[in-house]
Amino acid sequence: TDSELRVKENNIKVTEVIALKILSDLKSLSNDAKIMASSISGKKSSSVKKTVFETEKDILFIGTFSKDGSDLSFGNTIYNSVFLDDTGIESSDIDKSIRNNSKFFLKSFQGIMTIQNLSLGFEIPLIGISFPKSVSSDEIIILVVKMEHIQNAFQTSGITETFMVNSEGIVIAHPDPNVVKSGTKFLDLPIVKAMFISPIDNGQTRYKHNDTYYLGSFKKLGITQAGIISTVSEDRAFEE
Repeated sequence: TDSELRVKENNIKVTEVIALKILSDLKSLSNDAKIMASSISGKKSSSVKKTVFETEKDILFIGTFSKDGSDLSFGNTIYNSVFLDDTGIESSDIDKSIRNNSKFFLKSFQGIMTIQNLSLGFEIPLIGISFPKSVSSDEIIILVVKMEHIQNAFQTSGITETFMVNSEGIVIAHPDPNVVKSGTKFLDLPIVKAMFISPIDNGQTRYKHNDTYYLGSFKKLGITQAGIISTVSEDRAFEE
């Protein structure tokens, strides 16, 4: 029907636009972080810290890490002390969250970028991003960033719900902040399954979930194993 076609076209457009924005944000963050990581290498002067966090206020933490067997070994680290003081978050809380998710971040030693929801246990939603320091380096960089850096892209209006999941199906961004803060896993959602088994980076499908039929589209993020999903229930899509 014409209504179904319009919904499908809109879903595809939404996922494409948001994916482009998120990819741009991730590339910008990683490029800035590589420069910052180089500038703090071997020194931790207050002037460097001030410059770093005046430029990128959404970054709470930057650190270089090496691989120690099946664990992460902390290298040079820098914390956004102003933000930590304002929120009451301790630097040890950041360290603990990184250690708790070390198995996930270790994937970056294979040359990929990973994104993890670190919100659990914090009052504000946070994400961790890891990637190789350089092509030939045996170190990775891990960033901890305020979720709102990308969350704003998912405040969509209308009948469509758009969200982002990582390679394990864990929600990274979602219109409902409670879903984000709880670290909900959507791996069993048919549209998420469809995205992970698809050989191409975008697609759409009709699926049933909790006795309701939905029209969903997905777009994989090329530099990471995450993806953007846009979905709408058929009942809402076709109502007059």
